[in-house]
Amino acid sequence: MIIKELDLGCDDPINQFFCSEQRSAIQRVVHAITNTGGFIAGGFARHAALKSLGMSSVDLCSYLSSGDIDFYFPTIAAYETAVYNVLTVFRDSKNLTGTFKKNRKVYTGLYDEELFVFSVLSSDTGVAEEKLLEYNYHSSTLFLSNRKIQLVKLNTGSVPDVLKSFDFFNSMVAYDNGKYFCSDKWERIEREHVLDVNEMHKWSTISRAIKYFFSRHLRAFSSESVDIVRRFVLDNLVDQHAFTNINKIMHVSQLFSIFSNEDLLLMGAAFPRSYVYKNTFDEIARRCNSY
Repeated sequence: MIIKELDLGCDDPINQFFCSEQRSAIQRVVHAITNTGGFIAGGFARHAALKSLGMSSVDLCSYLSSGDIDFYFPTIAAYETAVYNVLTVFRDSKNLTGTFKKNRKVYTGLYDEELFVFSVLSSDTGVAEEKLLEYNYHSSTLFLSNRKIQLVKLNTGSVPDVLKSFDFFNSMVAYDNGKYFCSDKWERIEREHVLDVNEMHKWSTISRAIKYFFSRHLRAFSSESVDIVRRFVLDNLVDQHAFTNINKIMHVSQLFSIFSNEDLLLMGAAFPRSYVYKNTFDEIARRCNSY
């Protein structure tokens, strides 16, 4: 796999987006993150590139109504510095008001007359700790006005290293210091409207692939993806998560159709007297009757 620079000419939609934002806090937050080596990768960068290439009519503001901006870092130390820098941006914030939601207290406040939100998460001892960002093991998430910015902790490395770790080639787009990067086949698969799977090591990737396929309105799975999915399913029929995920596959004709009758016999035999058993044999019967 080769990661290459993507030529968008003079167009830089992400820079234009941040320059057009009338929220000084957002601009300061992004500056605080990128100063530590943080770079954008994944959906937001992908959508910006698609927009620039004329393959999407949805603007970045509309994308962020349901999506987020994911920042990745070269090292854990860079991530931790970025979190500190973001907190520093807001350390003098005033006019906080709080409301309780479930097990956390959610504050809203003003910074340069701009609304922001952060949560106070309860620790195991019941003592609340104030956090501008919501933390979990994988990342930190900042909610600023209607913008969701996520700082990814676990997946660190250079731009090529991070992109090569993604499950789908479609997501392999990054933005760093005014330059765009992508996998060497990214433009082709996007123009063909196919989902191209990079690798599959766990059943959750099946669920993510199905969700990604429908939410991006793609046409089909690439031929390489078909082989990867088929081999993974057949090699992991005894796994505890197999039954649930095979049920999901059966509802996606573009995936269910990739399995031969011999494959279906193996899948059905792995789960006798079950929904999977019935549907695999019904599919075999349907195919035989259509010959």
